[in-house]
Amino acid sequence: MVRYDPRDTGLSGPGGGRYTLSDLTDDADAVIAATGAGPVHLVGVSMGGMTLVDLADRRSDLVASLTFIAAMSPDPEAGMGEDFFAALEADPVDGMLRAMATTEASDRAWVEAEFARAAERAEPRPDAVAIHQDAAFRGSRPSVDCLARIEVSALVVHGDLDRVLPLRHAESLAAGIADAELVVVSGMGHLPQPSVWDELADRTLAHVLNAG
Repeated sequence: MVRYDPRDTGLSGPGGGRYTLSDLTDDADAVIAATGAGPVHLVGVSMGGMTLVDLADRRSDLVASLTFIAAMSPDPEAGMGEDFFAALEADPVDGMLRAMATTEASDRAWVEAEFARAAERAEPRPDAVAIHQDAAFRGSRPSVDCLARIEVSALVVHGDLDRVLPLRHAESLAAGIADAELVVVSGMGHLPQPSVWDELADRTLAHVLNAG
């Protein structure tokens, strides 16, 4: 498994100014090329869903299957949830908690621990959220028509309490991709809490193995 830090996050360098979603897709292409692997099974979360759609449309030879988790679709009618811009306005910890569904004290403790662990790994760059959101809406973007050209199997997982990206995004992805399965997780918000990780991992692994 390969996980990489997008531009302006973690151990990756500065993004280089006004980049676009297409640039982020090109980054994913470059990472796959660097591994010497392919086609690969791709998992995208939130805005990563748009990267997956763009990559599957432009470089179908690199893609073995797709898994979308709380993902954005190219459907302009899917809309944005009430908390879409919350991460820009809130304290980072509070922003992550708002992206969850119903939270408890243990969730705050987990988020605070994750921020502390991330800070030990790399210098925090709080502006990355705004930079990435700008990139998602700048320049050309995948269209809904792209979905019909995706020929690999797709698993679309979304929470029924997602206040960042409404369920319509998942429904659009599942309806537009010919071989797609939609799974709605009861009680899950935009950021999957540790309590649902095992379910997401099991579903993703089963999907990947089935796709071959």
